Amino acid sequence: MSNPSGRTQTTEIEANGYQWIPAVLSKPQCDDVIRSFEKWSSSEQTKGTIDSRDGAVVGARNLLDGWECVETLISQATIRQFVVTHCGPQAGLVRALFFDKPPGAGWALATHRDQTIALREHRDPLFPFSKPTRKAGVAHAQGTNQLLSQMLTLRFHLDDMHTHNGPMTVIPGSHRDGNHASEDVRELHCRAGDVLAMKPLLLHGSLATASESMDHRRVIHFEFAPNNTPAANHDWRWFIQVGSKPLHTRSL
Repeated sequence: MSNPSGRTQTTEIEANGYQWIPAVLSKPQCDDVIRSFEKWSSSEQTKGTIDSRDGAVVGARNLLDGWECVETLISQATIRQFVVTHCGPQAGLVRALFFDKPPGAGWALATHRDQTIALREHRDPLFPFSKPTRKAGVAHAQGTNQLLSQMLTLRFHLDDMHTHNGPMTVIPGSHRDGNHASEDVRELHCRAGDVLAMKPLLLHGSLATASESMDHRRVIHFEFAPNNTPAANHDWRWFIQVGSKPLHTRSL
């Protein structure tokens, strides 16, 4: 993006590490996504990928293994263009998660960066990655700052996020050069259907849900990479290219 003076203009997400994309989904569309997720998460194929507390699903992994709504969400023109603009024409979806803070079960989450990536397998050597783990049967590792700085997260909010249901907090600009000295902690609110775009290295967390809150805070969390190779001799666990039509899904 450039201005008449010819100097490069920094975009909002590059400057702050996050940016809202408003009204991507309507309220009825959010309800459809919730129903579809509830049906998928209760199926036999999701065994071992669901985190439940007191009978409520509060988290889920491996959404790219067969959940039908994935391509519906990322194929929208607004989303596709945003991803291509910020990750390039070969960009692809490489991980998808679900989060919720159900009424009466909302905890605070400490400030952190999203540094974990999903790989096809733990290669030997693991370099340039580190800290190998396995989550819901999938190999994970800590990505490099070089890779993470090129990636993009889109969080589809399926409920209003407000003061009482455990809203996110962010430290603007903390994704750049490891900066975390700022005391400018911002509390984020949104409407159902808004999408929060953010850089994985942005410092973020969330507040606890108020005891009187009766609202969910459901989020579909998508992570995008600039191409289908995270590093030499390594492969993504999943890669769904969004910069081309039709979408091409590869689940390894």
